[in-house]
Amino acid sequence: MKKITIVLINLLISITLIAQNEYYNIVHFGAKGDGKTNNTKAINDAINAASKAGGGTVFFPAGNYLSYTIRLKSHITIYLDQGAILI
Repeated sequence: MKKITIVLINLLISITLIAQNEYYNIVHFGAKGDGKTNNTKAINDAINAASKAGGGTVFFPAGNYLSYTIRLKSHITIYLDQGAILI
């Protein structure tokens, strides 16, 4: 019984770590890196999707992303690729 419990705990930890390594590209949520489009909703939608999955990385590809308030959550990493600017 003790071995089964340990295996289940390890499985849960692995699933959590896998979920936290997921990438959420803001472009897939409607963001445009043109420096003119307000991307606040797309960025927050990507953060919310990552949060609901237990965590992950919100990815900004190269571009200029205009945004207002961004609401960060636990277990979320923001990654700005080379050439990505958050305005």
